[in-house]
Amino acid sequence: MEKKLDNLKPTISPNKDSNEITLHNLKPTIGSRKDIKRLGRGTSSGSGKTSGKGTKGQNARSGGGTRVGFEGGQTPLYRRISKRGFTNFTTIHYSIINLEQINLIKEHDITPELLFQLKLIRNKHDGIKILGKGQLTTPKNIKAHKVSKSAQVAIEQVGGTIELIIYQPKIKTVDEKKLDKIKKQVHKVSKSVTHIKQTGGNTEVI
Repeated sequence: MEKKLDNLKPTISPNKDSNEITLHNLKPTIGSRKDIKRLGRGTSSGSGKTSGKGTKGQNARSGGGTRVGFEGGQTPLYRRISKRGFTNFTTIHYSIINLEQINLIKEHDITPELLFQLKLIRNKHDGIKILGKGQLTTPKNIKAHKVSKSAQVAIEQVGGTIELIIYQPKIKTVDEKKLDKIKKQVHKVSKSVTHIKQTGGNTEVI
């Protein structure tokens, strides 16, 4: 049966000038791909006889060269220079809060948790020290780790109270997902060991 020409739909050729991405114009971004450097192909390859590696020696070998800071065996610079000081891991970092900042807070009870919520301190594990810069017009009940004498006098003059709390350092906690993974591995090993004991050690660990 012959097809009628009226029923045939004309095919539209893609416009080459359009910026639309189609299968016929897919190509990588300019500069993202480059030809590899073909080594050991002679002087006519464009890289020379030794491909830019020079003539023999340690640096011409595959995997050759030395580490950063190596000086041929003599005492390197980072060992020759003097060292001074250390990092004390028991150092307590204090966040400074002044009375003028506390005076802008509407709440009556001032705690480290509240200061962290109001973004007056960056790290919630830091200690809080109150200093006497500015004026306090309303009485506040403040909990902090340290307070200066001038700040304490200013707080008590307006009828407020200051309570010194003990600094509690950050305690490193184990990730629950990692802990569950370790428990599963231990359970799997113990299960395989019991299986070997029951079979008399003749079977492989499953």
